[in-house]
Amino acid sequence: MNRFQKVLLAIFVISAILWILTSPAHGKQTQPDSKRIHQIQVALDEHGYLLPKHATWFQTQVMLKKIAEDHNWQTHRVPDARVLILLGLGNEHSNPDVTDEGRNHLDGGR
Repeated sequence: MNRFQKVLLAIFVISAILWILTSPAHGKQTQPDSKRIHQIQVALDEHGYLLPKHATWFQTQVMLKKIAEDHNWQTHRVPDARVLILLGLGNEHSNPDVTDEGRNHLDGGR
């Protein structure tokens, strides 16, 4: 390998490392956008779950986790889709009956 090829290889490796380090979690959403967070916070308030006036996403997640715990739903991934459905924030494919079901295999139950 000549000097030019080594330089090109080094540039390629550095570029690849920078791309990996700056890509947002490999395309996975790590938290909702600010509009969705606001929607969740408003829905919590409308359903009687009071948050501090300028609640953070962390504080909102704590409340969502508490709701899931109260229903014996899983809490390792917050928010649980059932909590969002319970708050009226599901999508057009959401079945509200899912909030009436008991624990399932995702909750550690059957």
